[in-house]
Amino acid sequence: MSRTVGLLVHGSRLAAAGALASGRCRPASGAVCSGYLAVSDALLQRAQPHGRDGADQLQMLLMTALTLARAGRGDPGIDRWVLRFIAGQCALAYASAGAAKAASATWREGRALPGVLRTRSFGHRGAHRWAVRHPRATTWFARGVIAAELAFPLALVTPRPVTRTLLATAKAFHLGTAAGMGLNRFSPAFFAAHHAVRRCARNRGTGEKATTAASRGTTVLRAMTAAGLTGWLALTLAAQHPRSPGTWQRRLDRYRVLIPDWRFYSPEPTVHDVHLLYRDRHADGTATPWRRGTRYASRRARHGVWNPGNRLAKALADLAGRLGEPDSARLLLEFVVHGLPHAPDSVQTQFMVVTTAGYEETEKMAVLGGLAWHALPNTRRPGTEYSGGIPAGDKEKPQNKEFS
Repeated sequence: MSRTVGLLVHGSRLAAAGALASGRCRPASGAVCSGYLAVSDALLQRAQPHGRDGADQLQMLLMTALTLARAGRGDPGIDRWVLRFIAGQCALAYASAGAAKAASATWREGRALPGVLRTRSFGHRGAHRWAVRHPRATTWFARGVIAAELAFPLALVTPRPVTRTLLATAKAFHLGTAAGMGLNRFSPAFFAAHHAVRRCARNRGTGEKATTAASRGTTVLRAMTAAGLTGWLALTLAAQHPRSPGTWQRRLDRYRVLIPDWRFYSPEPTVHDVHLLYRDRHADGTATPWRRGTRYASRRARHGVWNPGNRLAKALADLAGRLGEPDSARLLLEFVVHGLPHAPDSVQTQFMVVTTAGYEETEKMAVLGGLAWHALPNTRRPGTEYSGGIPAGDKEKPQNKEFS
């Protein structure tokens, strides 16, 4: 996607979101705005699948459900099914994440949190130090997270005081991860879904006859909405199975846009930072020192609200996991060639992907892979086309001190 197209798409999305936030949209115009946000979000996830997370998936589901509700022009039956769908997806997200963590010895034994917190991309230096110094408390905190996630679906059926407590606990969890891990996008997405959970819990068992009598002219649309949303929720539930082969999901949702995976940071969380290093070669054959193409800023309070850098960190981690695939290597190459500065007289460039242990600087760096010398624009010559792997003799690794 070119820069101009990207600005147009995101600018129009911002305008549509602003119109919805103003509260002045009529049902028809509101359906157009929310529908555009849902469709454009799905297309963006297809065009740029790397760097996306569960917050993006939930946001797309919310916009789709809101479009159906506005298209129904306030029909109570359609509104009820939309609320049930959102609440069901929200409950399923917490339950799936909790079940995946509960099945992981890394989480049950308390090793997951110190591992995540030691990374510069998603961790926090102070929180990591505390976790290392208090292993018993860290273990019980991790188990508490598992218990809270597994218990969240009870918010739909328990008395109101218990529902409020579960929702408040979930909100505190998201605010904590936003401040400590920089996961700022999860809070608004899940807070919006919490509203549907609260409404469903408050309205359960009431208003069925009144709703039916008030909406006789929309029976078919209501039935289609109920069937579609129920089927979508069922597919999502089936996709969370730990032994699911994924074949049918890929067949139905090739780009993993419509069927979300709610198993956040589980069963094995991210415990290493991924770095992109590159260097250039001059016309005389000499090479520049290795330079970092990515940097992770130290955690700041503002990252709980605004943290665009975590997109790049997540995208790099996604690509590093598929470095053996030609498409992933080419995407990284495009970023190195066109997105990073190069020496004025350089004719070729080369990159490698390495992992470090973040704030645990005693652990040695590991090389995941890299790319052979590649001609920079306007310097392409025969024999300088793409070829995978780091050539023999070019495997010098930078020292860990370069990441301090």
